[in-house]
Amino acid sequence: MFIKLLVKSSLPKATLSQIWENVESQEGYLTRDGLYRALALTALAQQGVSTDGRGQLLKMPPSELPKPSLGDLTDLRMLGIQLRQEKNPSLLGLTYPEVCTLDSITLELVPGKKGLFLKHVEYEVTSQRYKTTVERRYTDFVALHELLLQRFPYRLIPSLPPKQGVSVVRENASFLETRRKALKRFLTLVARHPIIAEDKILHFFLTYVGPHKIREHFKGVQDEFYTHPRAAEARELVPLDTGVQLPLVKERLRQLGAAVGAVRDLLAQGAGELQAASSRWQQLGRQLSLLIHLGPGEWGAIPGAAGPWGLSGLLQPTLQALATASTAQGDSQEEQLVEQLNIYLDQLAAFKVTICTLD
Repeated sequence: MFIKLLVKSSLPKATLSQIWENVESQEGYLTRDGLYRALALTALAQQGVSTDGRGQLLKMPPSELPKPSLGDLTDLRMLGIQLRQEKNPSLLGLTYPEVCTLDSITLELVPGKKGLFLKHVEYEVTSQRYKTTVERRYTDFVALHELLLQRFPYRLIPSLPPKQGVSVVRENASFLETRRKALKRFLTLVARHPIIAEDKILHFFLTYVGPHKIREHFKGVQDEFYTHPRAAEARELVPLDTGVQLPLVKERLRQLGAAVGAVRDLLAQGAGELQAASSRWQQLGRQLSLLIHLGPGEWGAIPGAAGPWGLSGLLQPTLQALATASTAQGDSQEEQLVEQLNIYLDQLAAFKVTICTLD
């Protein structure tokens, strides 16, 4: 891992070898201080400074050490995650911010496309990790979901939003938006799953731009536990008190789901009310802006209105403050909070299904 990190600096091999010699530990492993010194020496080498200044670096506090330029470290971050999981596969080994960095999914509705007889709905899916944008239909999501369940029967695979008739889909804008959000949540959860994120099935879905025949491409895909190198020791990794803990986990899931669902519903209700209020505030802001931008000639048509002590001079600061406040009132974050809670509820539901499978 350390060598791969140094290579990211794009320095010559001879320079990297010299840095390694300066920090190599006699104990056979690299200490944290050694890592800091190596990174500092890398930064100096990138600046054209000699890497022989080890003694000077030892006198400097860590906060003052120079920082190197290492470019994109996404692949090293993923390697670190894999190494932690291999060391202890029964633990996630990731913090929530680290999980969120695995990928960021954007999913937007593509304007209606014409099929042979009827228009069909397509979605533009963008993966920040792979730097790709592809177009997918709802049936493609269904195929992905089925393959993931086949490949990972004991992993947390969130559900898809239900299918509706063609006439309902084409004519109901509210339904389309609700389904778009649900599909984005589904993809976000699987793309940030430490194991599923590395699987070829998801990679194909997020990157392949040709005719999307994912079922044919992965026909006969096997359960991961038939092909995983540690499948033989899977039973040994299961905690001995699993049978006792399962009923307790189920009850906690029920309570947590009910509490989070209630909060989500209240926020959704509040978001709807605020959206209506936001529209009124924005209308007020537009009207106030019209008053603010009236020219001197327009104010002059009103007796006593022009000049700093006239109607225009006294009202303009107040109108400006009101317009700014109206715009601020129009911006609400409640809808984003509702979506975050929906992601959490989708994950809880997937966890509940998995628990029932194990029971």
